[in-house]
Amino acid sequence: MIRPYRRDIWTVLAIVFTVGMVHGQVMSPQYFAYIESILRSNATAEAINLSPLDEQFPGDTLPNFSAVVRSLRGASRSETVNNAVDKLLSEIQPLQQAGNNAEVSRRLANAYTLLKRKQWNAKAEYSASLELRNAPMIGDGSKAFAGQVGQLFTARPPSATALRLQLSLTEFAIDEDGLTIDNPKVVKVLGSFNGVGTDLMARPFSFSTNVNGVPEGIYRLTIEVFDGDVAVGKTTFPLWLVKDLEARRVDVERKLAAVQGHDSAKATIRFPFMLADGINKRQRSRVFYDFARSIQRSVDLAQALANGKDMVARGKGYQGRHYFFDEAKEIIPFRLYVPTTWDGRKKLPMIVYLHGANEDERDALDRDGGFIQRISEERGYIIVAPLGYRVNGGYGAYPGGLRGGQRGATQTKMSEFSEKDILNVTEIIAKEYDIDRTRLYLMGQSMGGRGVLYIGAKYTELWAGMVATAPAPGAASTAYPYERLTGMPVMIAFGDADSAAIIEGSRSFITEMKKRGMEPSHIEVEGATHHSIVYETIEHAFDFLDTARKRAKSF
Repeated sequence: MIRPYRRDIWTVLAIVFTVGMVHGQVMSPQYFAYIESILRSNATAEAINLSPLDEQFPGDTLPNFSAVVRSLRGASRSETVNNAVDKLLSEIQPLQQAGNNAEVSRRLANAYTLLKRKQWNAKAEYSASLELRNAPMIGDGSKAFAGQVGQLFTARPPSATALRLQLSLTEFAIDEDGLTIDNPKVVKVLGSFNGVGTDLMARPFSFSTNVNGVPEGIYRLTIEVFDGDVAVGKTTFPLWLVKDLEARRVDVERKLAAVQGHDSAKATIRFPFMLADGINKRQRSRVFYDFARSIQRSVDLAQALANGKDMVARGKGYQGRHYFFDEAKEIIPFRLYVPTTWDGRKKLPMIVYLHGANEDERDALDRDGGFIQRISEERGYIIVAPLGYRVNGGYGAYPGGLRGGQRGATQTKMSEFSEKDILNVTEIIAKEYDIDRTRLYLMGQSMGGRGVLYIGAKYTELWAGMVATAPAPGAASTAYPYERLTGMPVMIAFGDADSAAIIEGSRSFITEMKKRGMEPSHIEVEGATHHSIVYETIEHAFDFLDTARKRAKSF
């Protein structure tokens, strides 16, 4: 019996980190306590998934912060708090239209504090205003750590006789249940600095210190402002430390330059360096990622490649893979599972799995102990799980972007690249493993389910069958090219405990197919939710695909 869907603590922490709120409060003990309370209460995945992991605004964290505040508002039951928060939120739109992000940030921070049942006073406002500028999020442990402390909006400390700044590193500590600890142990006080001004927005305070002797790993960088000995402001940010980061990058590039070909291995080797650089330049959202271990793995893979051994190509088991997306000019990750019993010759069937909104390429193969890996091993399927360029890229299936509305240039590019990423990854793995192209399938859930219906119809020559689980609403319209699915084995699965939009959208799609003489397989599971439906129906989905065949063409 497959267990119901539940996230583990690391998935939740990934949500927390990727949100990357505007002033570091996402890292505060209060915010972690909120996440942990959800875990302890065995809340549903919908409740845990507070924060869209939307990277369509690279370097711009206001949309993510706004999403968190609005999610908290939706869960709040205090009329007094809700009235105050609603007033603050009503003031945001004209400020956004005027381009006044500083005042937008102030109101979001105010609303967030009230929703956390905290007082919004001078100290809270000043703390919320503090930000870290021009400092790396992934630091080189062998170099000086430098940056600036500034402000997102103007706010004066409660008192300002003689302000000083203290920086310290604390453990990113978790208890035996995998939950974060408030007031963790201080690893190193990085320094105390006098002469801090009262207007850090106009004149940020520059600092330089060192982290020598601090082991590699993830820490909380704590910024505290004191007036004499009285604390007047505090905020925290995540900081990863990697020893000799730049020196190892240079050494890896030297080794790769001496090797011809092996593009897939090179992309996997370069990815952690590229990700660190993108985060440090504020071009990528912060993510929970073990940089120290991943960079050491890159060093080892580069050395093996220099010695004539490609440790990436045609591997077996569960793999984190990457490729260089030429049009996007960046390295894109994907996940892959190849049965460990594969003999290197047999042409295996392959499923391309599209994740849901607010998830990433890890979703399908990591969730709930890797149960899809187990089924793939037993059934002899290769499973490849693309990212879709960005977490909420939408696979090309959302004309107005995932949030709807008018589509700007950024959303258009993201949508196009998301669709292209699926085709790129499909062909890369199909060629590398010489799969059985008469058994190439498409599967996905939620946003991924809608992506299945879109990509499946647009590129029917590729697929031998497709499974859309709890597809996000919107596919069943009069403009949908149902006729392109003629002869295509299609399975739709959803639960009656899902949202009305999902249920009605799925039923409408099935009805429209039947009107055109097609007979889709469909499963409606009593009591199944938006997420548990995957577990309830996955064995049926594999049974369905076991019998589906088609002579697919290459592209």
